[in-house]
Amino acid sequence: MADLKVDDTGDLDLTDVAVVLTDGRESYQQRMHIKLRSFLGEYFLNTEYGIPWFQDILKKNPDYVTVQQLIKNAILSIPGVLELTKFDMSFSDSTRTLTVTLGAKTEEGEIDLSEEVDIS
Repeated sequence: MADLKVDDTGDLDLTDVAVVLTDGRESYQQRMHIKLRSFLGEYFLNTEYGIPWFQDILKKNPDYVTVQQLIKNAILSIPGVLELTKFDMSFSDSTRTLTVTLGAKTEEGEIDLSEEVDIS
């Protein structure tokens, strides 16, 4: 399945003013990237899409185990993601970023991803 390719800012990648598509492993990486940066309820056509950042994570003293499980469940909910083969999560107080490093088995093979999410 092909997806429209987005750049690092989340905008459509328009190379030479042409729409660019992704497929295979690149599609899965992009879907994971988008999922990690989506807030639950922000997409009006599917209010169940995203991670409950405001509801369960961006609050005073969030439960670390719950945060891990929410992120793992979000990645595993992506169609075609079969299992997580590795998962690590770390928080930087100085930069206010959450870094998620994971490996996932998908229908297209193994995917490795390291994603920083600004939570300030």
